[in-house]
Amino acid sequence: MIFSVVIEGGCDAEGHYLYDDSFNLFFSANDRLDASDKLAELREILFAGKAGYEAYNLNSELELLKNSSEPYRFRDSHLIEIGFSEGKPLYSKDNLIFLVGHERKRLMDALAIAAQL
Repeated sequence: MIFSVVIEGGCDAEGHYLYDDSFNLFFSANDRLDASDKLAELREILFAGKAGYEAYNLNSELELLKNSSEPYRFRDSHLIEIGFSEGKPLYSKDNLIFLVGHERKRLMDALAIAAQL
């Protein structure tokens, strides 16, 4: 199952942003517990020695579908929908993808369609 989480640079004790980057991280996991464990491992690998990165909104593809504003806009659009503005859904553009096989293809196909909208 595909899971998604938002990663962004946090603030220091004085409220200054440590990093400007923000992105969606996609990875495979069997369930929420497995996803939490994998997220901890991925954060250690990606941000070892770098303080201040926050991870939030960990969702499975089923939760993303349930929370999507238009779940059937195009196949797998719910995986990359990040919000809604001016009557149109907004899709993620900055992504870090740790998927293989058919899950990677599904996500890449959705991103390709969203890029054309």
